[in-house]
Amino acid sequence: MTRDQIISTVISSNPEDWHNSETGSFETTFYVNDVNLYIKEGEVHSENFNEPWHQNLSDPLASSTYYLLYYNNTLIYKTILISVDGGRALVPLPAPRNHVDIQRLDYQMATALDHPSSEEYIQRLNFNIID
Repeated sequence: MTRDQIISTVISSNPEDWHNSETGSFETTFYVNDVNLYIKEGEVHSENFNEPWHQNLSDPLASSTYYLLYYNNTLIYKTILISVDGGRALVPLPAPRNHVDIQRLDYQMATALDHPSSEEYIQRLNFNIID
C-alpha cells in the first residue's frame, strides 16, 4: 500500500471502522479492515496548551499531544491533537492563521480516537474541515 492509499483509507473511514485496544499502559487504535493501520498516542506536546479559540468552553484547561499514524510499524503521519474542556474531547489543532481550519486527516484521526465527543466539540468550536 502506498502512503497516498493509506491516507485515503483514513480519510474515507468512519469512526466505527476503528477499534481501541489497550495493552498495559499502551493504547492503540487500529483500523478494523486492516490491523496493520493504527494510531498511537505519542509524546505530550504541551501540558498547558493555551489558545484563545478554546477559552470559552466550560473548562479552559487544555493539553496537546502528538498522535502518530502507522502502517506496518512505519510512521506515515504525525499530528498534534488537543484535549479540550478539561479532557472532555480531543480535537485537531486548527491552522494558526485563522484558528478555525482543520485538516481532514487530522479530523478523521480525532474522530477515530474520540467519537462522538470530538465531533460535538469540532462543531461547537466552529471548525472548518479542509482538504
